[in-house]
Amino acid sequence: MGRNSICDYLKGKYEAKQDKLHSLVKALNVDEGWLMGYNINQEKIAILKCQLI
Repeated sequence: MGRNSICDYLKGKYEAKQDKLHSLVKALNVDEGWLMGYNINQEKIAILKCQLI
């Protein structure tokens, strides 16, 4: 998965397919539910966005 795809996903331009979602969960070391928008922790989002820049 390319950097642009990750950035587009984080910006909400599209939703990742299941296989890509699993890759993101493993790479970012986060819960799948969290990545899908459940139990969002704003501090964790800010950290992830900073890591992608």
